[in-house]
Amino acid sequence: MTGLLQHRLPDDLIYQEFRYNVVRIWERQADEILAGGLATLPLAPLARVKENELPAVIHAMQERLDREATKNQAETLWTATYLLMGLKYSDELIDRLLEGVQNMEESVTYQKILKKGRAEEAKRILKRQGSKRFGKPEPLIEAAIDAIADLDRLEQLSDRVLEVAGWEELLAHP
Repeated sequence: MTGLLQHRLPDDLIYQEFRYNVVRIWERQADEILAGGLATLPLAPLARVKENELPAVIHAMQERLDREATKNQAETLWTATYLLMGLKYSDELIDRLLEGVQNMEESVTYQKILKKGRAEEAKRILKRQGSKRFGKPEPLIEAAIDAIADLDRLEQLSDRVLEVAGWEELLAHP
């Protein structure tokens, strides 16, 4: 974080140099971020802002996005806001603040995050149910389960736990 990035050839000759300024978002005023480009709006709640000022920040973001962003852009930016706010605020506060935000749930990115979370939970449940029935899975079995990304497949496997005799039979294609 020196403000200088240099790329060098093997003989140590600099072939590219890039200078930058480090910006600590938490030291900036929210108004400064809100006045910037659309892509920086998700950073506004992380700026130097008191918790009781957050509703006004979210409202200002909503007004800008309603005026200047396409539907897809707004969905993406609200999803980014939701994720970034998780670095600083509680789930309850975030949910309360973003409750009125429209279109975030329709965001492809948001849906992907939810789907991944559901798949991880399905894997956890499958391993738990299978362990009660068949015993702790061997590392290869556990790795095979962890490699499954398809939520439908994981749900099918959970349904089959009561119908098969062991881990190998469970993971064999029906």
